[in-house]
Formats: sequence, structure tokens, C-alpha cells
Amino acid sequence: MELPALAELARRAGDRLTVLGVHADPNAVAGLDLLAELKVALPTVQDPQAVVATVLGAPRAYPVTVLLRSDGTVAGVHARPFSSVDDVAAVVRDQLGVRL
Repeated sequence: MELPALAELARRAGDRLTVLGVHADPNAVAGLDLLAELKVALPTVQDPQAVVATVLGAPRAYPVTVLLRSDGTVAGVHARPFSSVDDVAAVVRDQLGVRL
């Protein structure tokens, strides 16, 4: 499950990087329940119509991680689960130049 890894990445990054969860399931409670079950605290938005994925050109495969540059352009789209915080951090370093 990549959510704990993303939460740890956000903790390590501090103000150098923003991590935002986008929950695309129409059942908003399911997303909140999952975050609570995993004890993950991440800012998250509800997007049941997958507007975010559409605008960013991301596949509707889950999980999907989209890396955005500070100017809002897409640096990378990853339709796979991340196995660890180091796995995510390596992609962030390679595509955004942020070392964590």
C-alpha cells in the first residue's frame, strides 16, 4: 500500500514538496475509512468524476501518482503502487530534482 509511503514522503519533504491525495471513488467515506485504518494523515480531495485525472492526462488505473512541477506541468505519471518511501523518493528525485 503506497499511502503510508506517500505520508512519510510528505513528512520528510516538509515545505519542499506538497503531497495531495485524490480519492476518485464515488464513496467518499471509503477513502476516509482507508486513511483512518492505515493511520495516514494526508491532505486529500474527493474527485468522483475523475476530473483531476482527465485534466492531467492520467490513466484511470489505481493507484496512480502524478508528479507536478511547481509551474503545474506534468513531470511524470506512474500507474503502479510504490513499495516504500525510498521507492517514491527516487522517482521524485529523478523527475523533480527534489532530494529527500
